[in-house]
Amino acid sequence: MINKLGAEVTNDEVRGAVFGMNPWKAPGLDGFPAGFYQNSWDTVGGVVCDFVREVWREPSRVAMVNQTDICLIPKGGAARAMSPFQTGFVLGRNIHENIVVANEMVHSMHMINVIMHSVTSVETNVKWHGARADYFRPQRGIRQGDPISPYIFVLCMYKLSHLITQAVEEGRWKTLRAGRNGPMVSHLMFADDLLLFGEANDRQMTCVIESLNEFCRMSGQEISHSKTSILFSKNVHRDTRHNLVRMSGFRETEQLGKYLGVPLTGRAPKREDFQYIIDQVNDKLASWKAQLLSFAGRVTLAKSVIEAIPIYPMMTNRIPKGCLEEIQKLQRKFIWGERDDARRYHAVNWDEVTKPKCLGGLGLRHLHTMNQACILKLGWKLASGDNDLWCEVMRG
Repeated sequence: MINKLGAEVTNDEVRGAVFGMNPWKAPGLDGFPAGFYQNSWDTVGGVVCDFVREVWREPSRVAMVNQTDICLIPKGGAARAMSPFQTGFVLGRNIHENIVVANEMVHSMHMINVIMHSVTSVETNVKWHGARADYFRPQRGIRQGDPISPYIFVLCMYKLSHLITQAVEEGRWKTLRAGRNGPMVSHLMFADDLLLFGEANDRQMTCVIESLNEFCRMSGQEISHSKTSILFSKNVHRDTRHNLVRMSGFRETEQLGKYLGVPLTGRAPKREDFQYIIDQVNDKLASWKAQLLSFAGRVTLAKSVIEAIPIYPMMTNRIPKGCLEEIQKLQRKFIWGERDDARRYHAVNWDEVTKPKCLGGLGLRHLHTMNQACILKLGWKLASGDNDLWCEVMRG
């Protein structure tokens, strides 16, 4: 594996990388996006491959093309900043697979040399009203969109997991058991979304704080106290709660809210827990002009966009039927061009609309049936004998 990573790149590998880029995003300083090279590959492909091989032999040459413009884009007052690396870094992979790949990569000294030259030679300027300021070199972090960023991030966060595991093995961190016969769980991690589990006592809190402070000291990161909260069991005495909150500096909460985009309630889900899905559908519909779209256009949007919105929470939760019915009601009104101030006649029964096209329907799907299928998919994986952590928790 290491020999393959250190081998000189081939023309096919360079072409695959170029054609794997989004064709019309992030043009270079010369204004040419990846689509230009993809469409003109027969003409420019040889030059591109020669340059990549030259950089491979002499990594410092990458500085020639390692400059970036920062263009300030006006945003609305309610806009929210969102990191581009919050979810799956590689389609179909989980965090452990990325760690294996990253560990293999950094074993090659040549790869490290190439990576460091690519990271440290970046130059950036700020574009203001079309004019460019002087170039400067960023001193912290990695350029947004840099493909090496997820791997470095995973490796750094893995150190925190190592510190927690070490504390558990030494007996300083008391984990919680997931169910009567389930596994002991100390933490769950996805990127920098972190859930910690432990006993509610002074010694445990001291261990948690020491582990987090040690990781912050090593990585240079800091804990966001405004985004960190503690959820106590109902069996924890009020005085103990106040003492642990004072020790940690974190705020106490009665509900964790959303984790990875899905609400954590600890009880049977209610409609208000998933009201945000209905709000997302309404926001989408408000931005579309149904009167300006053909019937076929409205059906296409309903299938490709509205049906896709609730899929993610459906994968792990049984959505209340009333919530799904409200979404389908909005879907029907949009398809038939109905407005709040003007009712429209629905020409076909909804059961007919949701039939497959081969049976005379439009191919739309019942959301309740989709939800059942998603839950059954989890059940099938659970019954198939997988030994993943979530399977052990459910069996416990």
